[in-house]
Amino acid sequence: MFGEWIESEVGMSAGTSLGPLLFVVSVHDVPHSIAPKFADDMAAVVVDNDLSNVEKKLQKATDELVAWSQSEGMDINVSKTKVMFFGGHGEKLNVMIKDTFVDNVSSYKYLGVFLDSELNFTMQTDYAVGKAKRASAKICRLIDGDRDGNRIFE
Repeated sequence: MFGEWIESEVGMSAGTSLGPLLFVVSVHDVPHSIAPKFADDMAAVVVDNDLSNVEKKLQKATDELVAWSQSEGMDINVSKTKVMFFGGHGEKLNVMIKDTFVDNVSSYKYLGVFLDSELNFTMQTDYAVGKAKRASAKICRLIDGDRDGNRIFE
């Protein structure tokens, strides 16, 4: 069974092998203020002793990214965009995208790693330990057998 052909001037069908490569090529020229970047996960990092300078530089980077995304025909999902201030004691940064304040968070999972504003890796450690325990339990069930006592490996 085949679907109907549709004409598309932009984008790529989901699940294609070429799609991810073309996306990476299309985002290669994001503004230099946006770094690090990994595929569609992008960040702006600002280091400064003055909180107002951090806020200004982050807003500038955000404005550059918004302008770039509009020129490329892409939208930034404001609800998935977050701001985190490392080393602060509850400080909030006012960064906006299209008249909407970006959420300030105290922890965030970025590229599979839990980060928190104090750079305390307890959340990441707990997450990794939990995953290891679940994997270990699955392996033990395979080795020990199913619920009826039938051993799977002998």
